[in-house]
Amino acid sequence: MNGVDVNVDSDGRTPLMWACLYGWMIIVIMLFSRGADVNMQDNQGVSALVLASQNGHSDVVKVLIEKGAEVNIQDNGGHLLLLQQVSMDIAMLSKY
Repeated sequence: MNGVDVNVDSDGRTPLMWACLYGWMIIVIMLFSRGADVNMQDNQGVSALVLASQNGHSDVVKVLIEKGAEVNIQDNGGHLLLLQQVSMDIAMLSKY
């Protein structure tokens, strides 16, 4: 298979993004030891930091930030995704 990047799926997601999505800390650490790019974005402009945050993996979020994750990263539409997540969390908590 020529021209196929085995490190990125058809949605532009990397193994680091998948590990962050599911909160697999050991895999996250292993991928960093192999040179994973903390600020890559998928085809929609979503980063590993956003995936970890959206799924409540605060321990993974902390590691990503320590590794230099851009907290002000924007998606393809120019939205600050982490800010959107915080807004959704506040809205959800205000229901209680």
